[in-house]
Amino acid sequence: MQFFHLARLLSLTFIWLSLQISGSLASELSDLESLAKQGNQAAQVAAGQALFTGSMGEANYKKAISYLKPAAEADHPVAKRLLGLAYMEGKGVTKDEKFGIKLLNEAAKLKDAQAQYYLGHALHKGIGIDANLITAYIWLSLASEAPNPHQTDAQEEVSRIKRILAPGQIEQANAILASLKHLYLQQKTEQPNDIQ
Repeated sequence: MQFFHLARLLSLTFIWLSLQISGSLASELSDLESLAKQGNQAAQVAAGQALFTGSMGEANYKKAISYLKPAAEADHPVAKRLLGLAYMEGKGVTKDEKFGIKLLNEAAKLKDAQAQYYLGHALHKGIGIDANLITAYIWLSLASEAPNPHQTDAQEEVSRIKRILAPGQIEQANAILASLKHLYLQQKTEQPNDIQ
């Protein structure tokens, strides 16, 4: 009998803590949204990401899009990536894979490793764009070199593509990759504003 009382007490404590944490997250999200509405780009991205992923409560795609669009228009790579994924999946917007690919491509060129992964994966599988294994290899190779949540997936996908491509194609892809790293991706990019 004491076990059931202890279990009930623990479950009530857990519920109380969950409500406190969720209340705190809601307050933080409200603060982010307030800053985002004032035009703070970092807050727009953070609020948009939280609402898109549901990391601070329930996902709200339409609201997320409203914060991500201005940041994406200002060339913020994370906003472009999330907006690209929204268009690819039709979350909060009308599904438009071609426009989603365009945004992922722009984010990938802004050195967003996750966008590089999604773009490479789309090129590998022919999702929203014609499959192109050499270009997929290039973007996935970049994504496999930078720390990101998809780094291991990118490495595995590069290995699979290497088994399909001929040695000359791999050599060509590596030459393009080296040029891309040297000429394009080495350019300095401005850091997004910090939340104030």
